[in-house]
Amino acid sequence: MDSMLIRELQSYAEENYKIRVRVCRLWRGKRIHPERNDGLHCVLVDERGDAIHGIVSEANYSSVSGKLKQGEVYLISDFYVRDSQEDYKVVDNSIQAHFNGKTKFKLLHNSFPQIPQHRFYLLEYNQLQDRIDKTDLLTDLFGCVKSIMPIEEVNTRDGPESKCEITLQNLRREQIRVTLWGNSARKVDIETIESLPPPVLMVITSLKVRQYKEMPAPSNTSHTSIFINPEIPQAEPYKIEFSKATDTIKKLPPPCKQLTAAEVEKQDKTTVHQLNRLNPQKYKNQLVYCEAFISRFSTHDGWWYEACPQCYKQLTVKKNSDLRVCLDHSMQIPLPCYRMHATIEDPNSEATIKLKGKPAEQLFGITCRELIDSEANDFIVKGVFPSTKNQPSASTPAHPLYDRKRSVDKGRRQLFATNPDKKPRREGSTESATSSTDTRNKEKRD
Repeated sequence: MDSMLIRELQSYAEENYKIRVRVCRLWRGKRIHPERNDGLHCVLVDERGDAIHGIVSEANYSSVSGKLKQGEVYLISDFYVRDSQEDYKVVDNSIQAHFNGKTKFKLLHNSFPQIPQHRFYLLEYNQLQDRIDKTDLLTDLFGCVKSIMPIEEVNTRDGPESKCEITLQNLRREQIRVTLWGNSARKVDIETIESLPPPVLMVITSLKVRQYKEMPAPSNTSHTSIFINPEIPQAEPYKIEFSKATDTIKKLPPPCKQLTAAEVEKQDKTTVHQLNRLNPQKYKNQLVYCEAFISRFSTHDGWWYEACPQCYKQLTVKKNSDLRVCLDHSMQIPLPCYRMHATIEDPNSEATIKLKGKPAEQLFGITCRELIDSEANDFIVKGVFPSTKNQPSASTPAHPLYDRKRSVDKGRRQLFATNPDKKPRREGSTESATSSTDTRNKEKRD
């Protein structure tokens, strides 16, 4: 029997198929809850460029794993074709090929017609918005590597986990940030990537797309693979566009270690009086911990601003138009971000800090966008009230939170409805982990 094309295969057929294909992707399957191995997976492509997901179960892994090598062409027979699952498909095909210990893999040399080296399902960055929360077919992205955030350990609901962020740029110089977790993050060889001559091109496969801060946020799945400088037709214009001396990979500083509540408890803390006396320049690259109450808020300078979704800097209005522009990332859709002043105090002194970004979201229990977009005239915002025990916390008070109604006048950008005849009421207690960028007045953005 002659070999068949992938498009000619039918699920659950009695026929013993043969296919001539290239193994263009090969990876060890992983399950997360609980974490365990999940067999061997591959993407096979034929001479027409059609692809199929090949699967070896964990039970058959030891008898098949040594028979396949990524990049090689095989004549494969004695396998089964079944329907694909509805979600998390790595290729656009309704069927899958399942292999076991009886499956035959014959290595072919100088096989003709030629078979492509790769098969990706690449999306343009402006198509990602339509892929948010859709997992029927996973997303492949391609671009020039502009920056890599060093691998860090962060606290998640499932415990500490490795995290790495890679920023890609397309031919229009649009950027997208891809977040890798777990094994996918640990496999990124940052030193090797940074040592390569520019441009460094990358394909990241099998991503899921969520929404974060009003922007598409791709992240890895257990099927994600990374290809550096792949030989694909799309690479040629990138090599020309990103051949400038300035198109090197930006080395980002290591992120600050995220402390747990127990670790924060052990940190040395300043009093508010000491906080006021610190020199911001001297503590520019240090974190300062201060235990205090939030006594009041001030919105004299507004309580939010229009930020660039990529760098969070304030956007400026383009002359003679209503368009918002970032100096570093050109025209952008504004992202509302908190920015307000809060007065903190202890029994002996008080100081003013600036609340921005995620710390403010944690405090109020709602994002700035959600607050602005709320259709209700009155809505519930988490209020923070004094605690008799005055115990510190990593980000929010350890004592119970209460709901307090607040009203918003969107036109005047007023967050808190106040009565000038009443004295300000103490809003709560918290531990302020202020940054040294402006120790007295500013809290570093998370």
